[in-house]
Amino acid sequence: MVKSQVLQSVLLVTPWYRPFVGGVVETVARLADGLARNGIKVGVLTQGDCEEITPVSNDNGVGVWKLNLRTTQAERFRPRMVAGYMARFAGTREKLGNFIEEHRFQVVNVHYPGSEFYYFAQRKNPPEYRLVVSVHGSDMRVEIHQGWLHGRLTRKLLLTSDAVVACSRGLLRLTDEVLRGRLKDKGHVIYGGVPDEWVTEEAVGTDERDPNNVLLVGSLREVKGIDIGLRAFARVRRQHPRAHLTIAGDGPLRESLVNLAQELGVEESVTFLGAIPQEELRHYYRNASFVMMPSRSEGFPLVALEAMAFGTPIVATSVGGLPELITDNVNGVLVPPEDVEAFYHGMLRLLEHPEQARQLGTNGRQEIARRFTWGHNTKASKELFTELICS
Repeated sequence: MVKSQVLQSVLLVTPWYRPFVGGVVETVARLADGLARNGIKVGVLTQGDCEEITPVSNDNGVGVWKLNLRTTQAERFRPRMVAGYMARFAGTREKLGNFIEEHRFQVVNVHYPGSEFYYFAQRKNPPEYRLVVSVHGSDMRVEIHQGWLHGRLTRKLLLTSDAVVACSRGLLRLTDEVLRGRLKDKGHVIYGGVPDEWVTEEAVGTDERDPNNVLLVGSLREVKGIDIGLRAFARVRRQHPRAHLTIAGDGPLRESLVNLAQELGVEESVTFLGAIPQEELRHYYRNASFVMMPSRSEGFPLVALEAMAFGTPIVATSVGGLPELITDNVNGVLVPPEDVEAFYHGMLRLLEHPEQARQLGTNGRQEIARRFTWGHNTKASKELFTELICS
């Protein structure tokens, strides 16, 4: 790659992209849009069923392509699958190399790294592009441990990159632990954000809030701790029988969580909405008295940023990057994870002290405007990419 002083083109690689929803999708899409608005050519390559690199769309200066990058991930590389993987590796790597060269991408930014992206670690000498790997949370906490070869290739991808970006300091430390202290000085923290227009709106909708409505937004997976939240909510309802919990999200545990609500006797006070597009979530954030996040593990959850942007107070567990965003009794309520009793008391604090809850929400909104917008995220990413192509 010829050194340049100007960032002109970036390829973002992701397992999922629009119309899917979720934190990784939102992060990649917002970064793509932000870089394009800065006059940079942006491509997005995502997982598909195509054996050739196939264009999907080109909207607002962002070209989207699909390719089958799966490497028998479902089997997690049982030894009998390795031969088949190696046989197709060279052909896929050649396609990707030609694609990157044709579009003259200076930086390849892989999000949510896994063995299916190891192709991008195989660069020429000197390298034809700079490689940046962005970790999001579950990729380092769960996925990297799902099979010996999967973990080995993911670690190699991280170690051969020019930079590793984490969405929180806590996640960066975990990534370094996964790499056994070999991350050294190429680790960077770039926080996620909310749309800039969210924090410039004068009205945050406080008059719309239902004092009895509690909101939980997240995928219905064990890591989100929704079972803990339901148990805490059931206790809250004994003192506040008009309280109602709205759960926005879907996932593999939906049926078991519906059953748990029935067992706890709160099924008529809990609404499971399913997955909700981000733009529609604005109404729910504005209507809620507070948002609950009983997670067992997190990276740097966009849900917390989004809720705080609308001045909605939060009670959350002190996991992952949440303590980097929330200061207890300043801009939210933090409690220990896996503790139904502590979460119950945290919820009561917000329900029974509405003036304090309102002030926490105001403080949270100010913090988001100061540090956590997609404009901040794009600026930091662009600066890092430019530094790499100049080095």
